[in-house]
Amino acid sequence: MERVTIGKGSRRGFSLMLVLLFVIVMAVIGALALEFIGIGTKHTVQSFIDLRTKLMARAGTEFAIMAIEAHDFSQSCLKQVNLDDPGFDINITFHYFMTDCGVCGDNFCTPIETNETNGTVLIYTQVVPKIPDLFRVRTFRVTLQNP
Repeated sequence: MERVTIGKGSRRGFSLMLVLLFVIVMAVIGALALEFIGIGTKHTVQSFIDLRTKLMARAGTEFAIMAIEAHDFSQSCLKQVNLDDPGFDINITFHYFMTDCGVCGDNFCTPIETNETNGTVLIYTQVVPKIPDLFRVRTFRVTLQNP
């Protein structure tokens, strides 16, 4: 039997292949890390925008309640309030439940027979972004306000 020896030249080639394999593995790990960082950043931004729209809907509802309290219902009913924010449009519509719908009309009022809930208002708040392609979020809030 003859013994085969490996020369110094083939050892260098094997080391070069190990180094190339190590560089490729590290590049793949780096690319995956960058992708996960990007996903995390996008999720953080989306969570912030979602929370902001919910807070805007709540603030819009509170503003609507104040607008109802300040409105003179002997002349007309408050039908809609639109609020403007640099990033969002807030649209608030009202539906009333009254014993006498009189000035409100049938589209914005439902007649009821109980005096205990006379003047109850259904407040429908919608928050939409001004740039819908950038922020794909829309928030609705429905509140039943008793007198």
